[in-house]
Amino acid sequence: MYREMFKKMCIYAKCRLGDDELAEEAVQETFRVACERQEQVITSENPRGWMMETLKYTIRSIMRERVYLNKLYTILRGEGTSDELTDENVDIMYSDIIKEEDFEMLKMIVLGNCTLKDTAEHFGITYGACRKRISRLKQRLQKILAEEEV
Repeated sequence: MYREMFKKMCIYAKCRLGDDELAEEAVQETFRVACERQEQVITSENPRGWMMETLKYTIRSIMRERVYLNKLYTILRGEGTSDELTDENVDIMYSDIIKEEDFEMLKMIVLGNCTLKDTAEHFGITYGACRKRISRLKQRLQKILAEEEV
């Protein structure tokens, strides 16, 4: 199934995400989920349909994550959009809020448009560890922002 569907799934994901690396990340995540849920895939009436539905959910998740991270950066900086951010002014304004390595990871994803996979490889950690760290970072930043509003 992997050999048969990988390329087709990548093409679909690229059309939705607009980026080769993000598309490949989405497809790989879909196959990871399929490996975890082998029994569901095998017993499904339409295993290929199951894979495509899972890919659609994975793509939505990646898109939500990107939108959220861009909004988070916009909130941190005040007015404007994340497109106007530069490494220099972000470093000056926000590097003291979170640990340096976590901050660099967030910058790679939002400013550098890197995938979680690329970011994980850059920092020498697993994809799962990178995903977890970004998740914890988002929670920490939400808490900081909530405290500042009070």
